[in-house]
Amino acid sequence: MTGYFEKVYEEVYKGYLIEIYKHSSFAPEGVGSTHFTVRVNGEYLAGSFDGYSYNHFQQLEKINPPPNPEESFALMEAKKYCDAAVEALEQRENERSSLNLADLFSHVFRKISHLIRIKFL
Repeated sequence: MTGYFEKVYEEVYKGYLIEIYKHSSFAPEGVGSTHFTVRVNGEYLAGSFDGYSYNHFQQLEKINPPPNPEESFALMEAKKYCDAAVEALEQRENERSSLNLADLFSHVFRKISHLIRIKFL
C-alpha cells in the first residue's frame, strides 16, 4: 500500500492557526482511501475527518467525492475548537477579574475591621 500526506489548507481563525492535512493511501489495484487531519496551533485534533474510500476501476462507487477543505467537516470542527478555546479564555479572564475584585473587598474589609477594633478598644 502506498500513499501521501500533504497540507491542503491553512487559515488563521480568531488568532489560531488552522492547518488541514490530506492523507491518502491506495493499493496497486486502485482501491484507496482519503481523510483529513487537523492541527490547531501545532497540536493535532483527535481523530480524522471526511473519510472517503474509492476504487478507480468501479467509478460507480465514487458517488460523493471528498469535500474541498474549505467546505469540510474538518474545518468546521477546527473552528468549533477555536471558538471553545476563545470562550474558555474569556471565562478565565472574567474569573480572574472577579477574584481580583473579591481580593480587593477582602483587603478593604480587613482594614475597616482593624480600624473599628482600634477605636473601640
